[in-house]
Amino acid sequence: MDGCADHGCPDDRVPRRAGPPRCRRDLPESRKRHRRHRGTRSVHDQAAERRLPRGLHRRRHRAQVLPGPHGLPQHRRGLPRRRPLDLRLHQAFGSFWSGIKLIAINPSTGLRADNSIVSIAGRGGGPIEAPFIFRHGAYYYLYVSFDYCCRGASSNYRIMVGRSTSVTGPYYDRNGVAMTSGGGTELLASHGSIHGPGGEGVFTDTDHDILDYHYYADDGTPQLGINWLGYDSAGWPYVF
Repeated sequence: MDGCADHGCPDDRVPRRAGPPRCRRDLPESRKRHRRHRGTRSVHDQAAERRLPRGLHRRRHRAQVLPGPHGLPQHRRGLPRRRPLDLRLHQAFGSFWSGIKLIAINPSTGLRADNSIVSIAGRGGGPIEAPFIFRHGAYYYLYVSFDYCCRGASSNYRIMVGRSTSVTGPYYDRNGVAMTSGGGTELLASHGSIHGPGGEGVFTDTDHDILDYHYYADDGTPQLGINWLGYDSAGWPYVF
């Protein structure tokens, strides 16, 4: 059936890989997950905070986890919301210009565990941001956004992904190109009335992993996008 036929939303859907499109307004309430793209504290940060050990959120203003002015960009986004198997916490943050970095977090204090900074993705100065690390099966998947958002229907933001068997990398795309060398497998880009999808997150529902993101409609209105994630025979994610 066409899930949008009764709701008048032919432009507010992303087609499945196979079968009829599913209107986002028809999704169960459990899958209607709202978020905002910009602000003093993103939904990414709030979700991560909810998963910190009890009491850590009360100390979040005690000290800086990572200062900005001393050689590191201040444009930081994205706390991974899933702990690796060794129970260490990490923060991935996205510099639009100098690539995606990863630091270890002390679970007892919420501060940096050490002084190491690992580069896990970059485009040689090209635009990349909004990192999100999600574990599925034997792999950690690094989702990032390439190119430019926030330009309405002219946005060319797109969601890319690579994977690694270690949370600290190295991450490679489907073709074996390191994400630190500009690699990334395109997961979702502009199509039809969906413009500039990006700022992505992934979470697990009862029956599928779910990709959420923002995009722009034809008139430039920002929208929330939600798609099921599937995995092919080689373990690479795709949307439907």
